[in-house]
Amino acid sequence: MNTLNRNCYRCSRNILCGVLLLLLFSPSFAAGQTQSGFRLQSVSVQTRSSGLPILARTGDCVAWRTGSGLIWLDRRGQSIAEAKATFLKHAASSDASTIATLEKIIKAGEREGETTLALRWFDREGRPQGNYIFSQHSDDPLPQFLFDTAGSNLLVVQPAIARLIFLNRSGQVTREQQLFSDAPYSLERPFLLAASAEAFVVLSQPAPSTTGKLVAPVLCRFSVAGDELWRRELAPGTAGALAISDDGRWLVAARYAVVSDEGAHSPRVESTVSFFNHRGDLLVTVNGLFRQALFAKNGARALLMDRRQLRMVSLPSGKLQWQINLSRKTEMLVDIAATAGLDKIFALAGASVFKDNRFLFENNRLLGFNGQGKQQFATSLKQALSSPKLLVSEDGQKLVLAAEGLLQNFIVSNVAK
Repeated sequence: MNTLNRNCYRCSRNILCGVLLLLLFSPSFAAGQTQSGFRLQSVSVQTRSSGLPILARTGDCVAWRTGSGLIWLDRRGQSIAEAKATFLKHAASSDASTIATLEKIIKAGEREGETTLALRWFDREGRPQGNYIFSQHSDDPLPQFLFDTAGSNLLVVQPAIARLIFLNRSGQVTREQQLFSDAPYSLERPFLLAASAEAFVVLSQPAPSTTGKLVAPVLCRFSVAGDELWRRELAPGTAGALAISDDGRWLVAARYAVVSDEGAHSPRVESTVSFFNHRGDLLVTVNGLFRQALFAKNGARALLMDRRQLRMVSLPSGKLQWQINLSRKTEMLVDIAATAGLDKIFALAGASVFKDNRFLFENNRLLGFNGQGKQQFATSLKQALSSPKLLVSEDGQKLVLAAEGLLQNFIVSNVAK
């Protein structure tokens, strides 16, 4: 072998060795994995003239709420029970084994300007489980209510008077209290709720902030029975968003304020996002806002969705891992869903319009990202959507898009790269 050939042989051998070393020390190779992406395939579409599907965390449709009531379905999608009423709102436990509804009722001796409301809840087969009757002023905003994730307890909030009502599954009041002892009556008081299996969290404020006076939002954590565990003040402004991890380990709360700097031509919006642990310790505060948050099951990071932005942050440091901004100026992020490890992320983006006395989203797209923020697909949707919601199954193999009159199922399949 001449000198030139020997040098070429050595060079090729060194390159090959280097490639093998890179592969051997690659995490995916060491774990016996190959790099892959994922994509969507639509497998079924159900449509109705009206009605909103109610989903369990598995992605199964448990019931439809229509203009005339609730219709429960069995595992095959056949109707098994119906409750007829004009329900104003509903809430479901995370597995949809319990569904609560709110309706107006006529009560004998009702005073002028008073509205009587009935909160009723049902099991998976549509059997009544409990009810709670209460009254409020006719001008008050509708109460907010939600279950803990176990579906065992219910929190009801009347925002105008800052009143909290904690109920157990049978409808008994376990605790009733005012969130603020001296709060004035207010139709504009923000009230945000979230729940885990063992806690309810509330973000509100004694009075709305105004241009001349900023009021500090207050973050409170309660046991599911209504015992107050702690409360913390945020920086003055307006309560913006709230979320809690499924295990109750992490809480995240946002607030914003419109401020005018001396000498500035126009005011600016100052916004912050604060992370707390389950004891109420403030971990970190970062700039920005969010409208929805998802937490990794191992508690290592969180995904924040704002109007046009997705951010992945580390926990508990709040350090930014990656950020994605929508490129189309007319669209906004509507909803997100993700697998337990936040390694498969699905986002719905669309343009908001107001038609026929309701908000719709048009020119919608389903976007997919991996855990590192790399886009995997963008799927256009033809139909306009009202009240859309995304849900991904726990194994990450099924994605469901639910909206007014629509239930669409997708299979999520891995693609080798």
